[in-house]
Amino acid sequence: MTMTCSGCGWSVPPHELRPFRCPDSGSDDTDHVLVRRIDDGAIDDDPDPFIRYRRRMHISQGVDDRQYIDVVRRLEDRIEKVDGRRFTITPFVEHGGFWIKDETHNVAGSHKARHLMGVLIWLELHGIGAPLAIASCGNAAYAASILARATHRRLDVYVPAGVNTDRIEANIIRCQRRTGERGDPAYLRFREAVAQKYASRDEVKDNRDETRELLERIEARLNEINTYLMQANKP
Repeated sequence: MTMTCSGCGWSVPPHELRPFRCPDSGSDDTDHVLVRRIDDGAIDDDPDPFIRYRRRMHISQGVDDRQYIDVVRRLEDRIEKVDGRRFTITPFVEHGGFWIKDETHNVAGSHKARHLMGVLIWLELHGIGAPLAIASCGNAAYAASILARATHRRLDVYVPAGVNTDRIEANIIRCQRRTGERGDPAYLRFREAVAQKYASRDEVKDNRDETRELLERIEARLNEINTYLMQANKP
């Protein structure tokens, strides 16, 4: 499995820790969107989808195969202790002329936990013990709370005010809509919290310092040019 930028053709290296965007994203008017290219085959005979299809997922790239499988098995054991279920291949059955993809037997009773499991595997593989956060008022928040409890991670759940959160075991942050605000207030507060957390990181501070110093040099140079032009125009 490879991930390639549809805009410029750049391919994500197998050992890339954060394969979330093309390095040229934002540099021009091109849509630098990463596209996953899946190789045919590469499927194991295993009931766990995260092992069965691991060669089709970037999170398994660049790590020892045995290590990856061990991490998934360990996570599955912990999740089963919390939820009573493990991840399995989702049943796809025909009933009354309709094909039904039955997600109700999945962890947390919906498809949401499966999406979040990929993030959790990535964090565990790279030894990142960061807390978790999500903006949701339903199945996604409930699924996240199960995975967080299974791995003893802090989870902040941003929800709109008035939402029932009885079954969600996490740090609940209720979000009131601000005057004149558009959009989901829970998602907006979540974005603000992530931005604030990211802005406190040392590498971001370093980048801001470098940017400020560059702007100061540009401003000083512009002042020099302006002074020169004023003197040159004197009679």
